[in-house]
This record gives sequence, structure tokens and C-alpha cells, in this order.
Amino acid sequence: MDWKAWVKKMWKPIIGVIVSTAILGLGVVCFIYAKLGGDSLTAFEEGLTHVFGIRMGVASFACGVIIIIIDLLIARDKIGWTSIVNNFATGYFINLFENMFGSFLTGRSLIFRIIIFACGMVLIALSLVILIRYQQGMNPMDAIAWKISETKKVQYKYVRIVMDATLLLLGFVMGATIGVGSVVAAFGLGPLVSFMNNLINKPE
Repeated sequence: MDWKAWVKKMWKPIIGVIVSTAILGLGVVCFIYAKLGGDSLTAFEEGLTHVFGIRMGVASFACGVIIIIIDLLIARDKIGWTSIVNNFATGYFINLFENMFGSFLTGRSLIFRIIIFACGMVLIALSLVILIRYQQGMNPMDAIAWKISETKKVQYKYVRIVMDATLLLLGFVMGATIGVGSVVAAFGLGPLVSFMNNLINKPE
């Protein structure tokens, strides 16, 4: 293998996935400390902890594995090594940024919490768009949405809304705590990703 050629080809995707995963972790931390309600997948994972009596980390890992399996079955062309890194390394960055900024973000006013919630939305959407740009594998959950969008000829943003709303509803039924932010994220993340993708990843 020509390692120099490989490094020349892959250094941008490698940096891209690190940046994307870090941004995703920071976005999740913003969601956590905004205390307006978590994202749909987190609500679903929380629901699983209530139903099966497992810890959040176990539920998160299990969902990650299941989503990867679904990707392999129906959206194999949408995932790659960056999907795996993004799926399983996000927790490291969540812990890192929580340790760095947790004390600063704690106990803030409602206005401040709304601002950091909005920042969280933008950061999470940006992280997904960065992975799309380098074409080495999308975020695993996002890959399912894009594949369904292409297969069923339905705009991505509508597919993502249905997926997020379904996970949120299931999480709520299983006993997860949700808030107004959960609903905003469920119905707003898909359109935001679609908008930012069109803005950043325009065909050259």
C-alpha cells in the first residue's frame, strides 16, 4: 500500500470525522444543560432503561449496534468507517465537554438555556452535514433517513421528522422525560440538516 497516497487522500475525511464527532458531542452537551428536553434518540434510550431496567450507557450502546445492523441491511452504501467512529466515539466528547463546560452551563436563566438549546440544534445539524460532505459514511441514523428518502422519493426532512417523532413517542410511552425542546428537535432537526446541507454541500 502506498501510505503517502492514502494519507493524502484520507487526511481530510479523518479530520472531518473528528471535528464532526466533537461538534456532535458539544451539541448533545448543550441539549443536556438546556434542560428543555433531550433529542428523540436519547428519549427512546431513556425509555428502554425504564422498560428493561438497564443503564443509559447500555441502552445507548445497544441502540447504536441495532442502528448499525439496520444500516447494513438497508443502507449499506450510506455508511462507512466514519459512521462507526461517529456512532461510538461521541460519548467520549460528551464526557470531555461536560467536564470542560458543565459547571459554566449549570444553573443558568431560561433565556440562556434557550440560546444554548438553539446552539445545540445547529451544532448537531452541522455535525451530520460534515459527514455527508466527505462521503466516507454518514451518521448511522441519518444514513437510514437518507436511504429511505432516495428509495421512496420523499424529501429527507420529512423522513427525518417521521423517524424522530416516532422515537420520541415511543420513548414517552416507555416513561422517558421529554420537554418542549424534545418536540422542537423532533420536528426541526430534519429541516435544519436539509437546509445546512444545501448551503454547505452545494454541487461544485
